[in-house]
Amino acid sequence: MITSFAVSDVRIPFRLLRFKSEPPIAFTSADRMEAFLKICKTRCKIWLVNSYTIAGVMKDLAAHGHRAICFDPDEEGTGGELIPIEKVTVDAG
Repeated sequence: MITSFAVSDVRIPFRLLRFKSEPPIAFTSADRMEAFLKICKTRCKIWLVNSYTIAGVMKDLAAHGHRAICFDPDEEGTGGELIPIEKVTVDAG
């Protein structure tokens, strides 16, 4: 369970899209990600993030200069909640 920030209904696992020059985007729904990808023409790397991989993924994002993740934007990539990477952790309990 994610407990380090107050984001409504963020669930693990979530799908993370990383672009070369844009902030990463996370989707808690495969359907929302699919709708976004139908419109998006930019190549990206896609990760399925779970409680076992989240620490390594956040470390990799920080190493590539990313400071935040946009959770659940609409299909055009607007909206969503921008969360600092250091706030995205998993409660061990």
